[in-house]
Amino acid sequence: MFLVLSVNSPALGMIESVLRDIEEGIAKSQDSAAPAALQLAVSNIEDRFLDEGPPQWKELALSTQRQRAARGYGPTGPILRRSGTLLRALTDSTDPMNINRIRQYSRRTVGVLGTKDFRYSILQWGNELEGGFIPSRWMWPTGQEEQYLMDDIEDELTEKLVANAQIKRHKAIGVAR
Repeated sequence: MFLVLSVNSPALGMIESVLRDIEEGIAKSQDSAAPAALQLAVSNIEDRFLDEGPPQWKELALSTQRQRAARGYGPTGPILRRSGTLLRALTDSTDPMNINRIRQYSRRTVGVLGTKDFRYSILQWGNELEGGFIPSRWMWPTGQEEQYLMDDIEDELTEKLVANAQIKRHKAIGVAR
């Protein structure tokens, strides 16, 4: 036995219209969400290299300063940008060491950020060596800072969703302000 309820009301038609617009907005936003998030993340990494932090990267060891000077580079900086290969490996999608990609799955689109350059994890987290210690140089935000970046990405994507869903046209029925 089945019970079928049918409610016919003009308000239901308006609600259905709002939900249809939201569904269409999500579909339009989904395709641009991963590229937008990836672009924001790459921009954040570029800023880290240019600003040498935050948190501020530790000064280079005296032995590193001497080595840089002997090779014709400024002894104190810029840090991690002698040749630029690591920065390109993280941010330039045409670099062979870069694995930044947009992946399409059956129900979602995902941005992948990364590099095949083995130095990334050593320099991001720091490492002890026989001759000394390499301090961590945060190229990707961690902890609270990572949450702020995720919040920025979420805000940007929410704005795109609202624009794509045309919510403002439903102001008359009290959906949008």
